[in-house]
Amino acid sequence: MTTAHSHRHHRHGPYVEELGFASRFVSGAMPAAAAVAAVPPRPFGDLAHAAARSLAELAGSFGPGTRPSRVQRQAAAREVLDYLAEFADGTWQQRWDASPLGRGEFGAASLDASRSATYGLSLGVRQLFCLRAIQPSLLAFRRHPFNSYNILFVAAQNDPQLDEYVKHVKAHPMSHQHQSDAIADMCSLLTVQGVALADVTPESLLHHAHDNRAARAILHPGEKVANRFICRGAWNVLHRMGHFPPTIPQTMREAMLRGQQTVTELVDRYPIQNAAVRQLLIEYLTRRRADSDYSTLTTLVINLVRNFWCRIEQLNPGQTDLNTVSELDALTRREVARITVGFGPRGLGIVPGERYLLASNSGSNTVSVVDLESRRELCQVAVGRDPRHMAISADGQFAYVSIWGSGYIAKLDLSGLAKDRPDLVREVARIRIGENTHPYSVNIDRNGSRLFVACNSVADVPVIDLSTDRVIARVPVPIDGARAVAFTPDNGHALVTLERKSQIAVIDMEKLEVTRTIPVGPGPRGIAVDETDNTVYCAAFSRIFDDPDVPDVVAHSLSVVHLEGVDLASEDSKPRYEHLPVGHGPCSVAIFNPDRVAFDSDRLERAAASLTGTQPAPA
Repeated sequence: MTTAHSHRHHRHGPYVEELGFASRFVSGAMPAAAAVAAVPPRPFGDLAHAAARSLAELAGSFGPGTRPSRVQRQAAAREVLDYLAEFADGTWQQRWDASPLGRGEFGAASLDASRSATYGLSLGVRQLFCLRAIQPSLLAFRRHPFNSYNILFVAAQNDPQLDEYVKHVKAHPMSHQHQSDAIADMCSLLTVQGVALADVTPESLLHHAHDNRAARAILHPGEKVANRFICRGAWNVLHRMGHFPPTIPQTMREAMLRGQQTVTELVDRYPIQNAAVRQLLIEYLTRRRADSDYSTLTTLVINLVRNFWCRIEQLNPGQTDLNTVSELDALTRREVARITVGFGPRGLGIVPGERYLLASNSGSNTVSVVDLESRRELCQVAVGRDPRHMAISADGQFAYVSIWGSGYIAKLDLSGLAKDRPDLVREVARIRIGENTHPYSVNIDRNGSRLFVACNSVADVPVIDLSTDRVIARVPVPIDGARAVAFTPDNGHALVTLERKSQIAVIDMEKLEVTRTIPVGPGPRGIAVDETDNTVYCAAFSRIFDDPDVPDVVAHSLSVVHLEGVDLASEDSKPRYEHLPVGHGPCSVAIFNPDRVAFDSDRLERAAASLTGTQPAPA
């Protein structure tokens, strides 16, 4: 028996020959067309027939970097030019097009050994692209995994509109990784289409996205990475800047795909096994749709449903809800208990005495009080919208919870816990930070007198006097996107992670001003300081990195910064780094001394056995 087949998958769209699999991103009402330069961009003049020596000197003349770095760029560019000179006479572009590099057959790194290159030829190719001496095809461009291309390309162009675009990207409310992608996508488009930012059209973004898929399909045949549709962030930013006419759809997806889907349709794009959780997600996302645009909603669906819940069901098929806190045995690295709390637990805090745990529930707008002896939730305390991370005073009297969605710090009175009266825990003050500041985490200084607040959406760090519950200062930092605060052992400096700049801002605790920044791994979030040796541990959440000042960065890692002997008042004093590989997307970090951990091994065995449904190991 034979059956006709249309090659259209009900979810993923038609089969795409060049990709080798089905894809929804095929065509739309808007045609794809490369941009046309009104005036060909020539930031250093017409270099088509420039002498190799002069062109090499230009290659080392622009962008940030030390003198040795500039010498390396100049020498590498000269080595590339000497290679191209072996091909047909004419312009440098004609020589490039006649070479295997220009045809995209391989990358310049493949020539290093055969030509005994002093410096990698890819370095020279990068400089020539930035100079606009050569306009590559996208395939030839993708053959070269450049370091710091975005920084150097933008520096070379001297294009005010491009500089303004970069500023808008960095101010756009999206992750550090997506910001980097938006800049990288624009730099590659301008390079391969040979245009300035003023020439970029919606059609040219679509053309670049399709062209990129074709190049990736050659470089990674049959792999789903070829289906990645780039330029979506660039589209959003250009639209917000007013670069596109108002009649253009706000997002690339709107230009490419059919009309908006319902919340149920969006959720059902992913295979959720648990019907109760599916319904819970639909109800939650339906509430969120009322105050979110469609792009924000679809991103939330991807993060909550695909990246979060579907991943949980893969790792633990028996998981039945979204509202648990796991207790881990840190020494044997086992889960020994799973405690039900409110929906979407975010932040945790153990009350001094270690009898009670507080958990902020971002989906329930509550804080749970948990008894760690019985491993059960005792009550929930209502707070504002979307509570996040917290700090608890050393005497256990108060907790301070970041209320991300409502722009304030909730002060909870915990005094009832000393009397075993969790029902007396209540919110007693709201310390206003500001609308749309999005306070993400807090920490109390080592003297217990001031609370420092890391805010996602403002470029300052509010400081609260805990004796008056008032904001006494707002310390400016280089960029918004602060994630966490820690303090040096002498309490002389606060260390604030800046996710969007991949740096730690160092704040003088007396002057309340930033004295320097410290580059770390990509997208830093959680931070902790070892009091014994002044070592900083920083969780690098993001998956990309483009900063030459931090050596030997490893993706998905913990940045270890040794501050012993480092002058925190001067940028000249350089710390020593290590980078420890960990799991994907590390978000938090904590330090504990295993020699000070006391536990009942029999009790842990029984707890682990009850969790897994197995018999405890014999004594």
